[in-house]
Amino acid sequence: MMDMVIVFLAGAAIGRARGYPAPVVGVTTVLLFMAFSVFVGANFIDESESLSGTISKIILAGIFAVTTVSIALLLLRKRDVRTRPKSTPFPFRLIGLLFILLSIIIPFAASLVTGASAGAAAAFIALSAAGGYCFMLESQKRAKGARELLASDPRPPVVYLRSFECGEIRGPLPVTFRAFLPWHRDFFRKLTGITFDDLIATHVQRDFGPFIALGDPEDDLPEPGSAKLYVNESTTAWMNIAVELLNKAGLILVSEGATPGLGWELGYIRNNCSPERVFLLIPPQGFKRKEWIWPRFTRLLSAASYGVRHLQDPGAGAVISFDADWCAYVCLTDATRSEEYVSAIQATRKFLTSSNQVAAQDS
Repeated sequence: MMDMVIVFLAGAAIGRARGYPAPVVGVTTVLLFMAFSVFVGANFIDESESLSGTISKIILAGIFAVTTVSIALLLLRKRDVRTRPKSTPFPFRLIGLLFILLSIIIPFAASLVTGASAGAAAAFIALSAAGGYCFMLESQKRAKGARELLASDPRPPVVYLRSFECGEIRGPLPVTFRAFLPWHRDFFRKLTGITFDDLIATHVQRDFGPFIALGDPEDDLPEPGSAKLYVNESTTAWMNIAVELLNKAGLILVSEGATPGLGWELGYIRNNCSPERVFLLIPPQGFKRKEWIWPRFTRLLSAASYGVRHLQDPGAGAVISFDADWCAYVCLTDATRSEEYVSAIQATRKFLTSSNQVAAQDS
């Protein structure tokens, strides 16, 4: 019975996070799990209480759970992710706490009854990891939206621009003790990797202002990093929102990309924003940067009349700024930590401000 409860909770949590109706996914997952268990139990599982038999049952139960959740999501019809809200009342935290509680009770009971310490350890890791996954989803659900963040922080916003297709590029989570705890949300972030804006978000927001980006309509829940502003209407609507943000921005950070939407944003910046506010950022080593991205990105920049024809690919970890004539130059290369990006931007802005003051005095 307990395994059915665990499978139901796992199916409901994962399904709801991915835009499916939670009860339906949970019930479907349980039915599929029962079918798999009956078939495999009747044909393959040794009913002995030996250590190897116990471990094999736990491993097979884990395989069943993953398989049934995956099949349930394939069989069910997903809601339109572009139009549905990016928030949900689903209690991910409560489900996570239940998994953590079960990760203590079940291994302890199994160890007492069967003496299978290896099986108990495997159950502890699996259940606590499920709890950590739910905590990660809860943190995404509770993340401040862009409008909420702008209302709470009076500083001019830092607007982050990227192609959505390149926003999926992920790199390693900086090593911390928490990332090795199965029940902590960073455990899954370490496994899946983090986006570039997630890497730099804390220091950018601390030193410059509220870190804002347009959200990908395909997101199920808001991705960590910059506070997302979702626009589900027409092309004109997101352009109007982008114009509003760019006009207010104290700083504009652009990550390399190659989509028409980013090209339009770059063109607007070139014609309406001051160059000292604009920085191009390239993710550090470890992020899966696509080989074709730099040539296409520079073509977008050239088409919008940025002075980049002389600029060679600076490689991973670069910060690029612009002079008063929009001619690009490299401020930093080989950055690996968010503090390095922030320090380079601060130093460059200070230099540009001083240069502009000198030029104003000379004139």
